Amino acid sequence: MAESNIRLKNVSSNNKNLFRISFTTNVFECYDTVISGYLAAIIGHLFFKSSSEVMALILSFATFSAHFLIEPIGGIFWGRFGDKYGAGLATKYSMLVMAIPSCLIGLLPTYDTIGYSAALLLLLMNLVQGFGAGGQVATNFCYIYEQALHNKHSSLFCGLAAAGGWFGSLLASLIAFLLYTNFTNANIYSWAWRIPFLISIPMFIVIFYFRKNIEVNPNNIKVVQKFDWLRKDFIRAFIKCFLLLSFMQICFYMLFVWMPTYLESVLKVAHNTARMSNMLSLITATICVVFWGYLGKHVHYKKVMLFSVSSLLLFSYPLFYLLHSTMFIILIAVQLIFAVIYTPLEGNYVFALGRAFNSKFRNRGYALCWTLSIALFGGTTPVVCSYFIHLFNFNLFPVFYLMLFAVITLPAIYLL
Repeated sequence: MAESNIRLKNVSSNNKNLFRISFTTNVFECYDTVISGYLAAIIGHLFFKSSSEVMALILSFATFSAHFLIEPIGGIFWGRFGDKYGAGLATKYSMLVMAIPSCLIGLLPTYDTIGYSAALLLLLMNLVQGFGAGGQVATNFCYIYEQALHNKHSSLFCGLAAAGGWFGSLLASLIAFLLYTNFTNANIYSWAWRIPFLISIPMFIVIFYFRKNIEVNPNNIKVVQKFDWLRKDFIRAFIKCFLLLSFMQICFYMLFVWMPTYLESVLKVAHNTARMSNMLSLITATICVVFWGYLGKHVHYKKVMLFSVSSLLLFSYPLFYLLHSTMFIILIAVQLIFAVIYTPLEGNYVFALGRAFNSKFRNRGYALCWTLSIALFGGTTPVVCSYFIHLFNFNLFPVFYLMLFAVITLPAIYLL
């Protein structure tokens, strides 16, 4: 009886630790990414010399994209590191490399202080940050999947890992909303823009404290043999997972990160209205990710994900068209619908990718798929959409970009 009670206590303690680590897995990375996207117009004005506000915004998003373009290099490094030393150690070190430049961005001098050097320093911070982020998300997800693999709530813990990223995005949206409602534009452009980046410091300390419970055993170092990137089982898994993640990056950055900018700059919606509707969609998405992750335990995860992509393919055009009414209630309704039909992918992809890759190269598979997809289609989505809307004067361009990749992604999910 005593042994049974001890075993139950150990299980409960392990579940609590796994819950904390799962939920905080992606909070910092997503907070930092989303806050950079929300403040892109301000950063463009402060760090880039341009006579056109549109061009300054594009330059800001281009610098923002540099973070993602360097991630595949970090992904290869941290993926191999994780396969050799364990995902736990990789996730601790990669967070340090990512977090330090994230915090330093809030201390950078602007163009008015040091000229073009300001943009170069911003670019450098984004590159170092991207190298760390290349291993942060992927090795975190690998750790959660492997720790929860034999747990009866495995799909729920994987869903929580994804939900943590949404909580980080929600927190960024809330901070941006409070920034604009409590400070004048003059104060924001003068100094208050730094506050969201400096908030990264206590956030990093808290998350790193939770990760002290990550098990790191130096005796479990594996001999990593020369890896054949062209082996058939790796290529098959990589193609399917890469297509899935590419579509998800496009959806996330278009519908949740770039959407407030689209509403303000293209549809001329009031700033607070755009931020409020976006924040409500993020709250809904965070809850729905956990729900869909839990449902994946009872309904096959593949069916849930196919439902999501099919719904986005069918309803994206009418939903985007409705946004042009600019009525507050319609803006909220459209973004809530997007949150509900997109999040089945978020709630189940961590588990799906874990099953797709062999344990011998799971860290590298995760890292390469994640970093390449985010480099090619994540951070670039705001740039692509902003540019082609400006070039063709066609406000519905993003819909067709999303629908094209939905068609490509459906067979990839079916074959997972």
